[in-house]
Amino acid sequence: MIRLRSLQPGDLGWIVEAQTRLYVTELGWSGGMEATLLQVAQEFAARDDAGQAGWVAEGPEGRLGAVLAMRGPGEAAQLRLLHVEKAARGQGVGGLLVDEVLQFCRAAGYPSIMLETKDVLAPAHALYRSRGFALTEQRPQSAYGRQMHEQIWSRAL
Repeated sequence: MIRLRSLQPGDLGWIVEAQTRLYVTELGWSGGMEATLLQVAQEFAARDDAGQAGWVAEGPEGRLGAVLAMRGPGEAAQLRLLHVEKAARGQGVGGLLVDEVLQFCRAAGYPSIMLETKDVLAPAHALYRSRGFALTEQRPQSAYGRQMHEQIWSRAL
């Protein structure tokens, strides 16, 4: 059984470690990705803001994934650092996490939500589409030792 819980001490460190492992080991990106992840985690930790929250998905074997909801540009919310462990993919963990973010952001009064991703992360795109997100912007980017496109996906709440 998969359950969601709010962040606890140590979870932000795990999120950075898990995502670094994903991007560097599985996708072959440079270690510079870790610095970006640390910056997002630090931003989250430094804000005392009722308009942000984070969740971890857990199963009997421990942490399966995580996500953050933060203030984005303008009046929008921003979905950040969505991660699902390799062994848990295809089991609905990502959907549970995104649904929790959407529910929280609606209740917090955000009019819309956006997220930033890369074109090479196609499995996540299917999840975003299934939750009503649409690709609204795309631009070429050279990052983490790779050529790719940075994408912005958004939707109204």
